[in-house]
Amino acid sequence: MTVEDKACRQWDEYWREDVESNAEKERRKIFSLVSFIKIAENIMKYGRYRLIRRTLKEYIPHLTNEPVLDIGCGLGRTVLFFRKLGLKSTIGIDWSVEGLKVCEEKGLDINKDVFRMDCRNTSFKDNYFKLVFSEGILEHYRDFFPLVKEMSRISNEYIYVLQPNHFSLCGKLRVFVLNNMLKGSNESFPELSYRMEEFIESFNKFGFRLIMQKHTTLNNYAVLLFKKCH
Repeated sequence: MTVEDKACRQWDEYWREDVESNAEKERRKIFSLVSFIKIAENIMKYGRYRLIRRTLKEYIPHLTNEPVLDIGCGLGRTVLFFRKLGLKSTIGIDWSVEGLKVCEEKGLDINKDVFRMDCRNTSFKDNYFKLVFSEGILEHYRDFFPLVKEMSRISNEYIYVLQPNHFSLCGKLRVFVLNNMLKGSNESFPELSYRMEEFIESFNKFGFRLIMQKHTTLNNYAVLLFKKCH
C-alpha cells in the first residue's frame, strides 16, 4: 500500500467516525472528555467561519458567479457555507470516498458539485478559478510545495488559506489534544508545525502576494489571502 493510499484510507475512517448516528449521540455521555473536545472544536469552528465571512466581505465582496474551488472539501461544510454567502459557483474536491458520500447526503452532487481528486494534481485548466480556498490542508504534507504550485496554477486571482497556528498557547493545546486524544500521533495525516512565513514565501515564489493576514480570537488559526501579481 502506498503512502497516498494509506492516507486516503485513514481519512475515510476519520470522516466515517465523524458522522455519528442519533443512537450514538444518545449513548455518548454529555460530560465526557470527547464531548467537551467536540464542543470546543465547534466553538473554534464558528470563530473560523465568522472570520472567513468577514474577510471575504471586506477584501473581495465582488465575488458572485465566478468559479471558486474548495480544496479538501471534506464533508462539504465550506462549499455549502460559501454558497450561502452568495458564491454560487463554488465546487469542492477531496480524495476521501466517505467524505464525498456525506457531501452527497447533504445535497451536493458528485462530479458536479464535488469531485474525487488529488489536490496536488487536478484536472482543471490553468487560471480557471477566481478564488482557490483551503482550510487546514497544507499542514498535513511534509512537502506542501506541490500543492502550493497546483493552487497557484489553477487560480487566476485569489488564493485564500486558513491554517492552524501551532505556536500560540491555544494552538499548542490543540496539537496536544489531537496527538493524544483524537487522531493520534501515528496517523497518516498528522498536523505538522509550520510558521505562516513558510506558506507566504512559497506562494510568493509562484507570483502570489499576501494582501491580508488575520487571526482568530484565540490565535489558534490564521487566514492568509493572496492576490496574483499580474
